[in-house]
Amino acid sequence: MLLYNLLSKALVIIMAGALAFLLSACYGANRLFSGQPIRPIPQAKQDQPSSPPDFKILTIKSPIFTYYDYALIRTQDDAFIIELFKLGNNIGNITISKDQICFMNDCAPKWPAAKKFFGKVAYRDMFDDIIMGRDIFKGKGKMVGADNATIQRFQEGGQILFYERKEGHILFRNLSNGFVLAIDDYVDPAKQYDIVDDDAF
Repeated sequence: MLLYNLLSKALVIIMAGALAFLLSACYGANRLFSGQPIRPIPQAKQDQPSSPPDFKILTIKSPIFTYYDYALIRTQDDAFIIELFKLGNNIGNITISKDQICFMNDCAPKWPAAKKFFGKVAYRDMFDDIIMGRDIFKGKGKMVGADNATIQRFQEGGQILFYERKEGHILFRNLSNGFVLAIDDYVDPAKQYDIVDDDAF
């Protein structure tokens, strides 16, 4: 008799649990087919519409590297990253961080890398300064040229250097060893003729 009472109580508890489970499952199933989300759907952050990448035409002529094609210049975690392209495909990066310069994946401390890249007349942050359009060699030989361009032409360490900066154009040349670094804004040919000269008609 005792066994019968224990089994009946256990059966009642199991039936009550099954009924509670069934009711809770039905509650969820009603919402499942109602067209409403069962749980809130996390919304993705609505960023500002992304602008197209700012392509540049990059020219490098150095003893260790020659390049002429499209490039993207961006900053990331206090480093400059120059993405290099050939026929529209990324072929590698030049990364200039606080302490080192990496050409493709070959990294070296900044000072020796700058000397190897620019030649014997260089300093640690010269690459950064040129990319940012800042004065080099403390503004030595600085003057204003045509089209309001800032020009530095001077001699340093027996080498003749020419550095020109204006809107959309940066050119550094070592006239003694033939080194060239030029960064020009890329003008999309489709947008080149958007500005119509009213006097032309």
